[in-house]
Amino acid sequence: MVLHTLCVSPSYSKRGFGSVFMRFYEEYALKNSCHCLRMDTNKTNANARGFYKKLGFREAGIYPCKFNGIENVNLVCLEKRI
Repeated sequence: MVLHTLCVSPSYSKRGFGSVFMRFYEEYALKNSCHCLRMDTNKTNANARGFYKKLGFREAGIYPCKFNGIENVNLVCLEKRI
């Protein structure tokens, strides 16, 4: 199952909303017989990369691309088997 673009407003950061959503994502995947979670984040987003690592995601690779019209974006591809 693939998740595109998880965002939490900076005014709500550090309140657990991201963790709650990620639990929902994992439970939803399992209920739908999906045993692999995939997502991506920007290579420069150290906070997100640390957060996903803490949740058990591994960095599967980096994909250089044009993202939403922005040139030279490097997306870190993340994966977690459940």
